[in-house]
Amino acid sequence: MKTIKNFIEDNKKFQEIQDLLTGPDFPWFFQNSVASPQDTNGFYFTHNLFINNKSTEYFNSIAAPILGRLKFNHLIRVRANCFVNIGKVDKHQFHVDGFEKKLKVALFSVNSCNGFTEFEDGNKCISEENKIVFFDGNIKHRSCTQTDQKIRVNININFV
Repeated sequence: MKTIKNFIEDNKKFQEIQDLLTGPDFPWFFQNSVASPQDTNGFYFTHNLFINNKSTEYFNSIAAPILGRLKFNHLIRVRANCFVNIGKVDKHQFHVDGFEKKLKVALFSVNSCNGFTEFEDGNKCISEENKIVFFDGNIKHRSCTQTDQKIRVNININFV
């Protein structure tokens, strides 16, 4: 696992991304489960910026500044996630993002909060704005909701 703080060096560009994703006009889509359809413990909102070789109108303004700093051969998915404060820490099911055997994950935090991503080995990655964490997509991990902010927003990038 590798962590880089202040990943987007241009503070103005980072602020534009943060304002867009945490503002009132960004289109979020309700998901009735988090880790899998069987995970009935939680819910969240997503926006697939890129999937199945198709991107949305927000792809360039949100994902391009991050992707421009990554080295990859094939982009699989870029998804923005939004978890709402439910008044308690909700730990979702452990899962892997493993679309392919050699999948890599880059998890970019848009805002700071006490929500986190927990790995099966007990390591935790707290959400800190403009921080990115890289890890193997076959490592089991889970999202955990926050209690100190209204929302927890991150961008999950899957690539090889």
